[in-house]
Amino acid sequence: MTLFVSGRRSVTVWALLVLATLATWLISRDVMAVHVMVTLIMGVAMVKAFVVMWEYMEVRSAPRSLQVAVCTWLVVTFVVIVGMEWILI
Repeated sequence: MTLFVSGRRSVTVWALLVLATLATWLISRDVMAVHVMVTLIMGVAMVKAFVVMWEYMEVRSAPRSLQVAVCTWLVVTFVVIVGMEWILI
């Protein structure tokens, strides 16, 4: 297990997270159905959460069971939140 993400990789991951944040902002400013907007924003948020966990929380080098648990948790969370959005509103 490494203590820090390498410099170049860290900058690349940071840039990806900044671009994803900008994409979320652009999506929120677009005129579209609320359900579609929430789905897209939550999708970007889940990708960002995955990248942070994979790169900065060292899930990439963790045992396979933890990797599966993290990915499963992200998918279930996305499905529940977006599902509730589409059902309740």
